[in-house]
Amino acid sequence: MLNSMLRRLLGATESTPTAMEGPPSHQWPGPRAGARVLFLDFDGVLHPGTSETFEFMPDLYHLLDLLPDLDIVVSSTWRTTASPSYLLGLFRPPYRSRVRDVIGPEVAEPHARQSAIEVYARTRGVDRFLAVDDSAELFRPGCPWLILVPRLQGIGHGNAERLHVALAGL
Repeated sequence: MLNSMLRRLLGATESTPTAMEGPPSHQWPGPRAGARVLFLDFDGVLHPGTSETFEFMPDLYHLLDLLPDLDIVVSSTWRTTASPSYLLGLFRPPYRSRVRDVIGPEVAEPHARQSAIEVYARTRGVDRFLAVDDSAELFRPGCPWLILVPRLQGIGHGNAERLHVALAGL
């Protein structure tokens, strides 16, 4: 029941796929040529901790409205457990086309997410990017393209403005 309420709040329809539905061979289009890319974590970024409320989605939508050349690549661990259709269904229809890809697997090493993002950016020629995350331990100290947000505040509480300023400067 909570899942169906959440889906309605996020603008999902009855035809929006559930977590593991969808074609097994979905092909992500990848970022648009010349686009700025935001590597996006979900837990602690789009909602407080692991609450799964997605209460900060309006802040993300506002950023996407302000920056029409901004594409999203999902770096959240949700990419490993949810189908592409489910991930896309978390976003309102006008914004789904801006979710362009997911990063590859993270190897068991310190700063694993940073390494996975760097491999993604290098292999796809992405040179204008930032990551927003709440887990400092997944990145090297001082990572220049990381916007670290407090786990319980995410991109709410004024943190979206900080992210906007950083993205606008790319």
